[in-house]
Amino acid sequence: MGEEDEAAAGPRTIPYVTIDAMTPQVRNHITANTPFDCLWTDDWSPRFYRAQARLGFIAVANRGPGDRGNVLIPELQREYAVLDWPNLAIDRGVRRIIDGGRLERENIRLRIDPDPADVLEQLSEAWEDSTWLLPEYVLLVKRLASKEERGADPGFRILATTLAAGDDVVAGELGYAVGRAYVSLSGFLRQERREWNHLGKLQMVLLALRLEAAGFGFWNLGHPYMDYKTRLGAAILPRGPFLRRWDEAVRGGVPRIAVNGRECLEAAEIVMLNESTEHGNAIS
Repeated sequence: MGEEDEAAAGPRTIPYVTIDAMTPQVRNHITANTPFDCLWTDDWSPRFYRAQARLGFIAVANRGPGDRGNVLIPELQREYAVLDWPNLAIDRGVRRIIDGGRLERENIRLRIDPDPADVLEQLSEAWEDSTWLLPEYVLLVKRLASKEERGADPGFRILATTLAAGDDVVAGELGYAVGRAYVSLSGFLRQERREWNHLGKLQMVLLALRLEAAGFGFWNLGHPYMDYKTRLGAAILPRGPFLRRWDEAVRGGVPRIAVNGRECLEAAEIVMLNESTEHGNAIS
């Protein structure tokens, strides 16, 4: 569509939504009977955020209309990139890091932290003015991670992941768990040193193994148009089949997941890593 066509069509508007509309019935009506993928709200409460997340929306922040300030934009995507553990693909660069003993030699370790403060700072430095993690969103994430809010809903957890090599945090991401499903929100990767090549991919592989070991059902990587997601082994699911799986997975509490960093893989993760390669999921 050209500029003249866009002007003739007028500004695109999306519906305003409140917590009362965050039900499976309303979600299903929206998907079946409206053209809208996105909604917007100025409700920055933890209760609203958890409600939209539990329905399969993924929310970002943006400037609102008029004098509304920054607003929350929950999106119900038309397609999702979903990683099932048997499909995890491990490329040769990651395999060389693991088989070559670098995890122990360079003290490379993955940490999953319920406190997102450090990862939020890393994301701010990495993305600067292009980030959608606006101040209200950052404050909301910190509130969701607080002891009080964790106690309010055992079926939702903010998770902040980092991969460190020695004293340097090299890669990581912000995400959340709803029941037995894990969702990525935003990530970062430092590339100042040549020896850090492939550590971003290593972070994703180790995170996938940690989630599988904990009993998570799958990893929702969000929008499918980034190639690294399919290279990791994610399949692209249309909205309908995805939501059927999602609704089943988000029932109940979040599995207990190992948090502390380690210098090497646990035995269970080594077995899963070898099985991934034996099943044909090692890639070049």
